[in-house]
Amino acid sequence: METPNDTTMRRKILQTAAGLFTAHGYDGVSMREISEACGLSKPGLYYHFFDKETLFLAVLEDHLEGLSALLDQIEQSALSPRKKLSAFIRAVLVDFPADQRAIIRLASQEIGKLNPTRREAFNQQYETRFTGRLAALLAAGIAAGEFRALDPQAGMWALLGMMYPFFNLRFPQNGMDAEAAANLVDSVFFEGIAR
Repeated sequence: METPNDTTMRRKILQTAAGLFTAHGYDGVSMREISEACGLSKPGLYYHFFDKETLFLAVLEDHLEGLSALLDQIEQSALSPRKKLSAFIRAVLVDFPADQRAIIRLASQEIGKLNPTRREAFNQQYETRFTGRLAALLAAGIAAGEFRALDPQAGMWALLGMMYPFFNLRFPQNGMDAEAAANLVDSVFFEGIAR
């Protein structure tokens, strides 16, 4: 049974590991480095997480929990589908700290390094709890006549593709702040770049 101290330490490990993984990648971080950064012995770290892959997946799943909670909140609002998607863009690009946004990039770049069974299980969770829900918001907007007819999956990936450059630790940079990035993604996604 996990004690409150175990829960606190587990949270510290997840936050520390997330920072190290986003800064150095999956292969660039060892369990020794994570244990040292947490002030734990290696056996102490292994008490909480069986191996690096288990810890990495826990970091991704923890972040997925946050994205899922955000979508719960947005879906329950009385906003139109467009305003719900705008609220998603704004929340992720403005309200999420850079280290949280960077985990989305980390997942896409590093998931291929995991064992195929675990990778497939995580990808199914990711679709059910995140990408599929964004596609459903697009589908709702299409059904309501708010958006033109398009494949909701392709539209969802186009939206995430536009947001992707801002899913890194170095953003904001080049004079563009989070508000400007959210406004740019929102306006280009919904209105295009044509005059």
